[in-house]
Amino acid sequence: PLELLRRDGSRLPVETRIWIGQWDGQDCIFGISKDLSAEYEALLKFTKLFENNPSLMAISLLPDRRIIDVNRAFLEVLGYSRQDLEGRTVAELGLFPDGDNAARIASLILTEGRVKDEKLRIRACDGSLLYGLFSAEVIESYGKKYLLSVMVDISPEVELSQQLEEQNRKLSH
Repeated sequence: PLELLRRDGSRLPVETRIWIGQWDGQDCIFGISKDLSAEYEALLKFTKLFENNPSLMAISLLPDRRIIDVNRAFLEVLGYSRQDLEGRTVAELGLFPDGDNAARIASLILTEGRVKDEKLRIRACDGSLLYGLFSAEVIESYGKKYLLSVMVDISPEVELSQQLEEQNRKLSH
């Protein structure tokens, strides 16, 4: 990556390849630059969407699901710090207490490349359990596979549902 200056003084993000060669029998340096403006714009949009999303989001490296990034909501809701998470696997952290359900979802991700709206419990840093609707998709970049995970916290709805069921049981007795 390298920036070039336009005539108007603005900067243009480019990727440049340079090599030595000959032109008309003279030694010279060849250079080719590719405009990366669209890629930078897409990265900026993704970064803003990822970091400011109210849903819990994480990016992990496959196949071992080692966490490489999480968004602010993930940190705030679950009470972890970035240092607690980055470079550690989901298994090392014990994030999913329901091993069978988590294994089923992991298997779906591996076979189908994605899952959508799977109900799953997740363990917060303090040991408390939250309920979430979990969606994930495998994405590829520069020959590596990543898992982009998104979880919507549905704990309040689950708690209300459980309270309603308990009241209905009491009323039926």
